[in-house]
Amino acid sequence: MKNGDYILTCNRINIDELLEMKKTIGLLLNAGAAVHIFEGDREVSVEFLDNVIESYMDAERFLEEID
Repeated sequence: MKNGDYILTCNRINIDELLEMKKTIGLLLNAGAAVHIFEGDREVSVEFLDNVIESYMDAERFLEEID
């Protein structure tokens, strides 16, 4: 693997892929790996990923409530 290569990508609008990404990142961090998360060319934090996931979950709950 070359320095700077992505080893895992996901579709930001697919909640299942985001949840899998969060799980994988958690496993890597627990194993002591250095993890860098990017949205496009911008590095973001794990908290950013958590916020994106939470936003989707909130939207899903809202849609269920109005049905």
